[in-house]
Amino acid sequence: MPEPARRPELRLVDDPYGLEGLVAECERLRVLVVMALAAVEAQRQHTELAEVALRQERQKVRYRDSQIRKLRKHRERGAKETPNIELIHRLADFHRQHVRQDARKPGLKTIEAVRARLADTLPESQEPAYSPRYVAEAILGAKSDRWARENGQDSLWAICASPESLERFHAKWEASRAR
Repeated sequence: MPEPARRPELRLVDDPYGLEGLVAECERLRVLVVMALAAVEAQRQHTELAEVALRQERQKVRYRDSQIRKLRKHRERGAKETPNIELIHRLADFHRQHVRQDARKPGLKTIEAVRARLADTLPESQEPAYSPRYVAEAILGAKSDRWARENGQDSLWAICASPESLERFHAKWEASRAR
């Protein structure tokens, strides 16, 4: 069996920098380490500040979201307490039966639009401008308006969005009845 390799003996080698060179190199490395630690600490503080700012932003967003929810609930409560709400739902059912069978229950915008048209009054009078029958006839006018059906403009909201649109759909109904 061969003899194991012998390790060379360790011996001190003269340093080309001398003792002062080694001290200077150690000092330079110590400064680099201190600078690196300072950079790490600065980054940690920056990260902490960013996290605090992010928490504050999230808190603001949550507050805004809660305010929006409160406003929506208030608006929905007001819509449910609307006078003629049963009549509005009956007109929505009539619309669903005759125009759009896939229509959902009336939303807040639709309820407000129909309520506004039923609340419109004639100039210089307190007489209602549009009766529920008038609105129902306008709904039937939307059924006969091919352009409105093809372009999705036959929703109850679109029919009652303005007095002009209600009157336009009612005129369509009168024209289809005259044929």
